[in-house]
Amino acid sequence: MAYDVNLEPRARSAMFALQGDAATVATALGALGMALPKVANTTSHGDGLDVFWIGRARWLLRGPLDAEEELMGRLAPLREAPRVDAVCVSDYYAGFTVEGPDTRAVLAQGCPLDLHERGFPLDAASFTSLFSLRALLHYESSPSTYALYVEASVADYVQASLQAAIG
Repeated sequence: MAYDVNLEPRARSAMFALQGDAATVATALGALGMALPKVANTTSHGDGLDVFWIGRARWLLRGPLDAEEELMGRLAPLREAPRVDAVCVSDYYAGFTVEGPDTRAVLAQGCPLDLHERGFPLDAASFTSLFSLRALLHYESSPSTYALYVEASVADYVQASLQAAIG
């Protein structure tokens, strides 16, 4: 049975792993017109940027690739602050958009998360296992569009696994 799901690779993004004191990170993001998400495993948006709250004192900033150098410069104060770090991880991640009415059924074949909106609401973001690999899953828009980010070196495997799950 083939599922009604579209899988598309995403253009590379500028991505920065942020870690440390929340107040210091919030101040630096405020200078970019961004705010930290208010709830763990959710996302905040602004001015073409997204911030994923991915763990205790850990966030991932995503923006357009052509803004990578500018963002790196504007995040420099974080690299100089005590107990805080900002590392460019753009080359680490490959992304996919998975969308369609059967998206949850396809993702469920390789992901242990309950993706029903009760437990994984719009703008939820979490690292999870996907086909035994670590993946960042973001419920991007309703009714069923997800962004998926995996280590670039395994992107072909993930794409092939998702294609097989789609049928």
